[in-house]
Amino acid sequence: MGGSGSGSWYRWNSRDTVEECRSIDIREWKRKGLLTPGSRITTTWTSWNGDKNSIGAWVEDQRVVLHYRQRRSGEGEWQNVETPIHLDWTDCHLGGKRVWFLCPGCKRRVAKLLQRGEFRCRHCHNLAYESTREHLASRLTTKAQNIRRQLGGSASLMEPFPERPKGMWQRKYDVLRQQAEICESSGMMEMSKRLGMNVGS
Repeated sequence: MGGSGSGSWYRWNSRDTVEECRSIDIREWKRKGLLTPGSRITTTWTSWNGDKNSIGAWVEDQRVVLHYRQRRSGEGEWQNVETPIHLDWTDCHLGGKRVWFLCPGCKRRVAKLLQRGEFRCRHCHNLAYESTREHLASRLTTKAQNIRRQLGGSASLMEPFPERPKGMWQRKYDVLRQQAEICESSGMMEMSKRLGMNVGS
């Protein structure tokens, strides 16, 4: 239930971020001279628990083939995975060529692919940038403050929620209060995610 913008809109905007995912960057590979057909590439990183992980790639003429191990949902047996990623080149304004991954999901030209199970672009994984999380938290807080002012109360989120103004329908008041509460709690969650904090339920 609830008014417009009280539920699904927040879930859409509260998506994970690019920075939280493992990634491979074709620009880095090119800069290091690793894209010669026949080359083998190994990219390593350290997980949150300190484990060392790696992903390999074979370079072919028009594509790279990723090879790595993964477990579905973090459970079960480890499986070997091979994923071909086709490449594309575009002309640069000052001469030369720029190389791109062609996302296996949507076929967009992208410089970076991110892993959430499979390697895809941020659009396919519905990922935002970390900077948008801060902007979202600010927008949510501002909306909650505006509702409080609309009801004749203080904009401070530390003060009790304003009472229903005289003459306002109860149903309208309930909708506004629900929207404000969602914005306040969602804004706190977004800010805590950005700061790497845990918020109790």
